[in-house]
Amino acid sequence: MGIFSLLMLTSCSSDDETTGVSINNETSDKNGETKGKKGEKTPTGSIDGVIGHISYNNDLQAWHFFSTWPYTYLTHDYYTINLGDDFKIDWLLVTISGNIFIDKVEQRSYIEITKIEKCSSDMEIMDKDGFFSMDIEECYSGCVADAKDDKDSIKVQITEAPENLSLYDPRKGASIYILKSDIQNPNIVEGDVVDFRIIRYKALSLGQMGGDAYIREYFCNVKPCK
Repeated sequence: MGIFSLLMLTSCSSDDETTGVSINNETSDKNGETKGKKGEKTPTGSIDGVIGHISYNNDLQAWHFFSTWPYTYLTHDYYTINLGDDFKIDWLLVTISGNIFIDKVEQRSYIEITKIEKCSSDMEIMDKDGFFSMDIEECYSGCVADAKDDKDSIKVQITEAPENLSLYDPRKGASIYILKSDIQNPNIVEGDVVDFRIIRYKALSLGQMGGDAYIREYFCNVKPCK
């Protein structure tokens, strides 16, 4: 399994946790902290100073570290061992070090945390609101899947997307939420087709496919294509 360390693009606070515990015969606690099921976990290496996000998997009721997003072309989803309560914050940006294990029965990867630090999100590629900018002029098309009158946003399924997108940019098939005011069409209804240019986006939820994680839904600020 390839593991890519990231450049330290953020400043990290001194609020860190250094731990190291056995991973044998551990179970999930009531707070959703994954400590592994009974069985053998095979060590596969370690990571040191990797930037990523802590997230909560509602289906498995477990915390995991979503590493290398969105800076490289590979992602790995490590379920956490000994994650402290101070770090159980969904989508918390952290720098993490630890030992990596794989459970061949579960087909999941785990990280036994040896050091973790909270980081600020003032990276050049991320704005103060936690959005990532898209510097492309090409337009998207999508079908409106939900446009309730009592909501400020609509849900759109992307049907056409520009070429040469970066790995984590919204692409064909993704679901995105857009403010009605951005579309500039107060009469938009479900089933309408909209054309738009994405200005910036933020991940809303993650999905999992095997050992890898992917972005399932986005919130986007857009401009109409004219």
